[in-house]
Amino acid sequence: MAWSRDGNASKPPYQSHSLDEPGEAWRRALRRFIGPPLRQSFGELLGTDDAGSLDAALRHYRDRFSVTGLFENTLYPFVPGALAALQAARHRMWVVTSRPTVYATRSVEHFLLTPYFEAVHGSELTGERSDKVELVAHVLSVEELDPAQTWMIGDRAHDIRGGRSNGTHTAGVLWGYGSRQELAEAGADIIVETMDPLIARFASAGHVLAANEANAVRPPRCILYLRTAAASPGLAAEAHSVRQQ
Repeated sequence: MAWSRDGNASKPPYQSHSLDEPGEAWRRALRRFIGPPLRQSFGELLGTDDAGSLDAALRHYRDRFSVTGLFENTLYPFVPGALAALQAARHRMWVVTSRPTVYATRSVEHFLLTPYFEAVHGSELTGERSDKVELVAHVLSVEELDPAQTWMIGDRAHDIRGGRSNGTHTAGVLWGYGSRQELAEAGADIIVETMDPLIARFASAGHVLAANEANAVRPPRCILYLRTAAASPGLAAEAHSVRQQ
């Protein structure tokens, strides 16, 4: 089965290649798997923690995703304008996602979002740094960002926990795949339903924003996890950082 990832920048297609036409019940069941690290999701779906079985599942998934699935997401129409507004406000931005860097980079390039971001930070194909807490810590260190001046923006609980565990501010967005309850229980500092209030919040602030690629794409699932502002199965920008220059 192949699913697009996050829902912050793009929206995944909910594709299952084991079922011809997955119905609404299947869509609801699969929704919770959009966003978290893929190995974790396969472990739950397959009911196993066997490394060999999970490695095989990842290989099968990537065989199709790397060629076709990566481009089946849909960019949220409001994402480019939002990124341009944040850039005009002199914010610096990074994509921070649990998705492998090699795929996240191709997704950002495909949706012509590269000019807005200084770098794309993701996991390794081996699974290293697929945990959002570890990944955000890595980004803060490599980019030399002050957590107190950094915002992690995402649509799922693991985005919020990744930021909070590292001392950043956090913003949950509701145009992705997480619910208000999920984001609130994870401890998001603010929760917004649309991009407009988020842009207004950071119009003149000197904070660093961390966003997810899923926030920009809608899989057929970046902005800063702003994991979430295109609609694409591969992008689902998992996390991004933005800092005022």
